[in-house]
Order: sequence, then structure tokens, then C-alpha cells
Amino acid sequence: EERGRSSAFVGLPVGGSAKGFVSQLQDGLEKAPFDAEMHIALVGALRESANLERLRTARCRAAAKVTLPESVWLDWLQDETRLADEADFTELDKLHTQACAACPTAQIWLARCQLYSA
Repeated sequence: EERGRSSAFVGLPVGGSAKGFVSQLQDGLEKAPFDAEMHIALVGALRESANLERLRTARCRAAAKVTLPESVWLDWLQDETRLADEADFTELDKLHTQACAACPTAQIWLARCQLYSA
């Protein structure tokens, strides 16, 4: 069962390393590039490891391949907003626009409104 296979990737394996888990997820995504659960697990693992560049790459790849849930978009918007300065506004606005198009929920739109009110 496809869903059962993917659920094994949610959370770090007991006794496993974060680096090994990330490698396992990346290998899995090479074989199943449209597996949303693996993309979300990879994003979560990279976010926990605070590897910003790899996290950004994983988020972009995930957004291009699968539908991301609201919580993943909100984390992404929050992370990028915290790190941005005035020079980054255009890129941040593009990300908020992408989020609103991909996941048009009230919380996503509220995050965009807050971007303009800050």
C-alpha cells in the first residue's frame, strides 16, 4: 500500500540520526518524487536541523511537486519573514503570492496582509 509505505517516513526513526533520516528521505524522493508525505517529512527534518539553504531547496521542490498543507506554508512564510530585511521584500512578496495561489486559506491570506501592514 502506497500510503503505508510513506507513513514510515514521518518523524525520526528510533535510534536513527537526523542526517541518515534526511538521506533516506532524499533517496525515497528520487524513487517517488510525488510523495507528499516524504516531501513534508524532509522539510520537517531539515527545519529541525536548521539547514536553511537545504530547507529552502526542499521547500521549493516540494511546492513544485505536491500540494503542501497550510501548516507547511505558514511555517515557510514565518521563517522567511523572520529572516528577511527590506531588501528581501520583493522575494518575500512572491513567496506570499505563491502561497495564496497554492493554498488559499484565511490564515495564508492573513499572513500576506500582515506582510503589507508591517
